[in-house]
Amino acid sequence: MDTSWKIVFPYKLSAERNAQAVYDEILKAALQYHLRNTPLLVVPVSSEIITNAIFGLNGHDSVLINGKTLTGQQLKELFITTIFLKFLEGKFSLGTAFFIVVPEEVSSCDTAIFVVEENGEGINALDTKRLKLPQKNLPFHFQVKEYVNFEELNKHTLEIPRQIDIKRIEKSVEFYSENVLVFMRELFEYRSDDFKDFFEKHPNCYLISTPHDINRIPPNSEKQTYEPVPLDSNKHNYVITFSGNTFSVVSFERPKFLLDDKTLRNNIMQNK
Repeated sequence: MDTSWKIVFPYKLSAERNAQAVYDEILKAALQYHLRNTPLLVVPVSSEIITNAIFGLNGHDSVLINGKTLTGQQLKELFITTIFLKFLEGKFSLGTAFFIVVPEEVSSCDTAIFVVEENGEGINALDTKRLKLPQKNLPFHFQVKEYVNFEELNKHTLEIPRQIDIKRIEKSVEFYSENVLVFMRELFEYRSDDFKDFFEKHPNCYLISTPHDINRIPPNSEKQTYEPVPLDSNKHNYVITFSGNTFSVVSFERPKFLLDDKTLRNNIMQNK
């Protein structure tokens, strides 16, 4: 693919530099932009404000992040890509280099992740001032889509569980050969079996959603009995549904810059 890339996040995988750090930076940039006109020093941030800060962005917005200027649409696409990044990191060892990029100009994909394993040639590019992508890398190119009914969005009824329209998703992804990340902004009730035919046609697609609850049939179970998959309510949880009737739960810690009420009160008392 002959594309010129803007490298937004380069890092070597470690306990400090990882998808969580990228996730935090993206949320922070989106919230700062969303709240840029507020005169308050401390702003209560609800889940609704976070959602609006990310998904209210569009191509007319201009957001500064990690020294790069992106459109709001690009930042939103990077946010969705970062959820898949967290899953992808689990396939590589510490010290692996990750380059999270967007195309400099309109391209056949929206975002990409380039991976250079620790013993790979060119990993030291992370230490240079004039950063370039190493020639030997593992490329992951993405189209990023949102599944949302804007009519229902205007009625504020997206939190009411509904049946999923698989044909509608299929129309939005059918012409792409890249990996397609489809972020489900609405709340749905569905089974993996519902997507068997869809994934046979589109194995390059990945459905990303914010789960209310998840149930599965235990491996090697002879009975068709579902058991709940535990979710940590203190974390930001997402589920990625793959082909092959499989899924993965991806969880992010609450960003450190978002203080809970107790921590905020303690900080205020200490500064008095």
